[in-house]
Amino acid sequence: AAAITVAEWRSGIARAARKHVPGIRRRLTAIVLLHGLATIITACVFLLLPHELAGLQLLLEVIALICVATGFSFLISLRSGRRQTNAANYRLAAEIGRSILATWSIPEAGSEIARNVPAEFKHFARNLLLYQRRDPDRPRGLHNLSPEDVNKLALGYVENRIKAQIKYYRKYCDKASRAAHWIELTSILLSFTAVLCALILVLAHLFNIAQLNKGFGFAKLTAATLAPIAVIVLVIHEIKRREARYDEMENSLKYLEERMHQVRSVTALRDAVVDVERMLLSESHEWWVLAKANVAA
Repeated sequence: AAAITVAEWRSGIARAARKHVPGIRRRLTAIVLLHGLATIITACVFLLLPHELAGLQLLLEVIALICVATGFSFLISLRSGRRQTNAANYRLAAEIGRSILATWSIPEAGSEIARNVPAEFKHFARNLLLYQRRDPDRPRGLHNLSPEDVNKLALGYVENRIKAQIKYYRKYCDKASRAAHWIELTSILLSFTAVLCALILVLAHLFNIAQLNKGFGFAKLTAATLAPIAVIVLVIHEIKRREARYDEMENSLKYLEERMHQVRSVTALRDAVVDVERMLLSESHEWWVLAKANVAA
């Protein structure tokens, strides 16, 4: 019953974390895209539209104004760090709860995990441990387990915790890898387009082909605007870092999985489980620290 209560708490906290995620990276991306779009719209007005279409020019300029004004409002909103701090607090609390639940039947593992949580979460972790100790359904006398029983406990932890996390990190590593590939390819194509259009414009000037200036000038400006935006999006979302981080986490978990298969004592089991949980908590802890500095997403 106590484990179910803690699981319900953790589920509620996780829902709150998803609700409060402010999407700082999405807002940063929107700022870049909106300013880039305004630049392209203005270039279209000056380079492509004839003066006779004054009404359409005015409409496009109003759209450009809305774009830059919206981007400016997003930029101002970044000054407030409360929402991302709340989201990070909820997320780290949910992960602490997940770790306590995952080690519910592992002697002293929960206490070791609670010692290393940030000071703001010490009271929360102690409350979870209190529920754990008072759980009447929790197995007692685990310190006297035989090596075979310890190994069964370790294999159960591997099946219920480690394998699920390996699958999670493999999925998101592949996702980040695909995103990085397409964004990098897009930026290369856009940059090549800008170079090609610039070359054509140079040749047009040399051979006095004036009719090419406006069309290729607009194409060059558009490609030269969008190419760095693609690179900026890659940096804002830290896609390459995420790919490397998720791959590292997967490999570390696989190593710890092999280590679990060799566990035969309660102390070795506790130490191995604590190593796994600390590593899994490190990602949420890093995100929490960044959120307090108003740069997380």
